[in-house]
Order: sequence, then C-alpha cells, then structure tokens
Amino acid sequence: APPLARELASTVLDEAERLNRLVGNLLDMTRLESGAPSPKRDWHSLEEVVGSALARVRRYSGERRLVAQLTPELPLVPIDAVLVEQALVNLLENALRHGGPGGAVSVAARREGPDAILEVSDEGPGFPPEDAERIFEKFYRARGGLGAGLGLAIARAIVTAHGGTIRAEPGRPKGATFRFTLPLGDAPPPPPPEEEAP
Repeated sequence: APPLARELASTVLDEAERLNRLVGNLLDMTRLESGAPSPKRDWHSLEEVVGSALARVRRYSGERRLVAQLTPELPLVPIDAVLVEQALVNLLENALRHGGPGGAVSVAARREGPDAILEVSDEGPGFPPEDAERIFEKFYRARGGLGAGLGLAIARAIVTAHGGTIRAEPGRPKGATFRFTLPLGDAPPPPPPEEEAP
C-alpha cells in the first residue's frame, strides 16, 4: 500500500483503539458506581499482573521506555486480577499521556509490612501539589490534559474496593508517582501435596 494509505490506516486504528478504551472506561465507571459485586478475589502473582498490564500498553507506548522494577520473591496477593490489571493499565496510560515524549515510565512493586505496594512513575512536568486529590475525581483533567478524566477515578475505585489506598505525589526530581496499596491479608493456602508416583 502507498505510504499515505498506510499512515491513514494506522491513524484510524489508533483512534479506534482510543475510542474503545474510552468506552471501556465509561462502562467500568458505571459498573463500579452501580454497586457492582465485591471483587472476585483469588491468590495471584503480582509479576504476572504487572507483566500483563505492560504488554497491553506497550503496543501504543511509541518510543517511550517502559521499565519494571519488581523486588524478588513478591508474595501472592488476594485480588481480582482483572480489576487490578485495569487499574495498572489506567495508571500507565496516564503516565504515557503526561510523561513527555521521551521520558521513561516505570512500574514498581514491593512488599511493605501487611501490604503490597505498586507505583507508576513518569518523567513529565508533573502536577500542581494542590491537585493531588482532584486528579482522582471523575472528569477532572489537568491543564492541557487529554481523555475523559475517568482513568484515575476508576483506578481509585478499584483500589478502594480491595481495601487499599491510592495517592499521587510529585516525582523526584520531576514527573509524578502514583502509589497504591493492596492488603495481603492472611497467607495463601499451601500448595497441595505432590502425589507420589506409583
């Protein structure tokens, strides 16, 4: 196909994916606000949830680097993996949108006492300190912001439904960091004993 046709097709695909994400966020917000059932928790690996979220956004991350910083031997966490992955995707998309054209986006996971901690950081211009709470409100968009202002609100609703907390902090030395906690609860059940070969 001619270069112009390829470029137009690529633009149409990008816009279709953006619209699909927007509609998905609208549906998610509607479900979360309508008293949807509690998260379907099961024991999951954070490495897998983070890896899956990164794979979803890598397709449209462009030239920006996506970096994972996971501490070794992370515990299993009792979560609805689909919902937590969506919260991570929303935070990653927000970081890609506001992190500047050449900046890296990183996601980190570690344990702190009774909680698992996940962080998504970017190297963009950041946000005014007085907006640290407002950016989680529905339809709020930072100056020059794109999108419908739902991604962060949905991330907060998902984290809260899991009994966790989420907050935004100015990055050091620049950018922004979004940090959320997931309570670890009781230890996961031990694996079933291996059957001995006859």
